[in-house]
Amino acid sequence: MDCEQALALISAALAAALFLIVLLLTEGWLYSPLAAAITVTVMPVTAALSGRVPPALGSLRSRAVGGAIAVAGGLAGLALLPGAAAGWTVLPQILVGAGLGLTLGALTETALRGRSPQAIHGGWTIASRHAGVVVGLLLLTPVFTADLETERADAEAAGTAALLDARLPARAKIQLAGRIAHQIKAEGDKVPRIAPAFEPLPSDPAERAETVSLRSQIEDEVDAAATHAFSASFLIAAAFALAALIPIAIARRRVQL
Repeated sequence: MDCEQALALISAALAAALFLIVLLLTEGWLYSPLAAAITVTVMPVTAALSGRVPPALGSLRSRAVGGAIAVAGGLAGLALLPGAAAGWTVLPQILVGAGLGLTLGALTETALRGRSPQAIHGGWTIASRHAGVVVGLLLLTPVFTADLETERADAEAAGTAALLDARLPARAKIQLAGRIAHQIKAEGDKVPRIAPAFEPLPSDPAERAETVSLRSQIEDEVDAAATHAFSASFLIAAAFALAALIPIAIARRRVQL
């Protein structure tokens, strides 16, 4: 059952790679669903290509180990993104996709090799993958939800401090504070869109420039908070991928992996 355990752990990491990155793009960075869908195609395309690696280029064990490490590296990269832009996710996605293509193929082939009947054992490998995805979601969702609430509160505090420090008349600050509070309340539990609260912009040139600068500062705080809210979940998922190395190592002692 060692290969099945490794498959379950890799699949738990896969849950983060697919589920959390979509949430990061749509709920954290407020990309449209279509833009998010286009962005995450990098991962399955890379996985499909890496799954075609000729067996002569590496043993099953080396492909399984290398794939698990690549998945962990890609997820760690997603946890440490330097900015809130889809382009920053491309390289980590390539690593995750390449790792999945290598390790899932190698582990599945090893699990089925020499077993009889293969159809029944194949069912166990599929069940292991599904179980890993479910467990991954169950473990990571509360972590992500709690972190998002914490980062949301921190972003609100940082935004309040930026508003108080802005070189704007007291009247303008009070009006902005009211509109921002209303906008946050209207967005509910989601990461708020702050820009509408700054419309209309002041007519005075100096006040207008300061208001635009303040808007950019608060939006940067919100983006940073949304990005950081996913960091712990991605790191936990990376740990799942690294943990798969343990059953892979045990399996090698039992079969020629």
